[in-house]
Amino acid sequence: MKGFILNKLIENRVEIDETYSGQKDLEKLTNSTLTAMAEKLVKTRKEYDESGREDIPVWNVPTIFAPRDGEWEEISDFINSVRILVKPVTNPIGGSESTKGQVTAEYIHSQKILLYLNQESLNKVNKVLFKEGVVAYDVYFELYYIFYTTLLHELQHTYDIWRSKGNAINKQSTKKYSDSQTKYKEIRSKVRANLTPHELQAAGNHEKRYLNLPHEINARFTQALHNLTLVSLDWDTFDDIKAPWEEVYREFKSKFVGWRFLGDKNKRRLTQRVAKMYQEASENMKKGTEKYTKDELDSVSENRNRIKSILKEGFKPSLFLEGVDRNTCDCCKYFDFSHTQAGAYYGGLTHPLYHELEKGIRHELKYVSPKRYIEEIARGFGMSYDETMKSNAINWDTVKEYAQKMKNGVEFPIGYYKRGGSQEGRHRALAAMELGCNAIPVVLFTDVSRDEGKQIATKYKDLPRETLNRIYQEKGYDEISDLDWRTLRSYVDYRL
Repeated sequence: MKGFILNKLIENRVEIDETYSGQKDLEKLTNSTLTAMAEKLVKTRKEYDESGREDIPVWNVPTIFAPRDGEWEEISDFINSVRILVKPVTNPIGGSESTKGQVTAEYIHSQKILLYLNQESLNKVNKVLFKEGVVAYDVYFELYYIFYTTLLHELQHTYDIWRSKGNAINKQSTKKYSDSQTKYKEIRSKVRANLTPHELQAAGNHEKRYLNLPHEINARFTQALHNLTLVSLDWDTFDDIKAPWEEVYREFKSKFVGWRFLGDKNKRRLTQRVAKMYQEASENMKKGTEKYTKDELDSVSENRNRIKSILKEGFKPSLFLEGVDRNTCDCCKYFDFSHTQAGAYYGGLTHPLYHELEKGIRHELKYVSPKRYIEEIARGFGMSYDETMKSNAINWDTVKEYAQKMKNGVEFPIGYYKRGGSQEGRHRALAAMELGCNAIPVVLFTDVSRDEGKQIATKYKDLPRETLNRIYQEKGYDEISDLDWRTLRSYVDYRL
């Protein structure tokens, strides 16, 4: 029945030009652009060093062109006919967003992408850029986490502008929308605390209109699809398998920015589109071996079996140690577990339910082998453990300094880890390795979707506080706080 429903979604869809291979082309173009940006940054820094100048700029990335080289399955005409300039700049209006972008296109064959970033992100890039012996590879990883999804979003805009001859954006800007946008800019220029309820409502209404513009929906679809797990790994056979449709669809809705503000018609169209991509990804798995000869397939099979053997012997699906707590963790003494430290950095440890329901994030205190932690970080970067240990991503002077401070009784902040995303604490983990540690604490970040938040509230809505305390204590928390309890009651009263 589920397969029938999925097939009907695909058969009855509104015809759309995007394909799975086209999506992969745009992702590859995004990656190539960031690689070129990293190389340009490092080259610029070295030119300043060689000139003997001391006024090296804090941020200097000359505008670059998106690369045209490479093999493209679907966007080669677009790549060859459009010059795309990419320029990172500091955000002129500030804001808490780590980065956002803007496309300007006076002509469809010459377009510019501005990538705005805040001071925090700027500092992270500079910290890597001005390390001794820095190479483009090191800078690339920092740029990836800051810019990748935003740049992918903006490149989708440039692609839409080119293939629609400008109509993808120009024809969506009605006079009513332009007036709303002008008013919105006026409101944004004011201090939020001074805004009237009417102005706040007007700003919210405009943001909803913006999120429903077709070209914006298209770009956010590309972003959400990039973050989807369409193919997963079978941990029993170590073969690629198609992820279950129900999980893919649930994940898509949680990754699509502004899903809850879309109308039913747009939601149906997007469901049809992701179902189409899901099917194409499945077909792509089947056709992946057709271009190889028998000898090549035998060689691939031999290497694959070797990799399976290595994985089965040395790699466990779980990163974290079982049966370890703060009392049995041998190197927890080197880390600060106080409320002022852990609670300040990771509010989800002291207010778990509030963060799940309102912030969409879960903080969990876990324990991990320092070496295993570095292996997992390396795997996320597409590097081996040995490559990571030799790379400029590690400052061994810092590692030695931390190890000595640990021995002297200094307690360090606990690091964090987010699967497939960011991390902090590799130097602390390596310092712990130097001291022969078997286990260190780390805070696991996990996104909580709106649907999952609703399920949590529904599950707990009728339970007394004492029972909830017991449940969260079994999960490793102290107990739920007053803020947690108020948040749950408010959620149940007004949002269920």
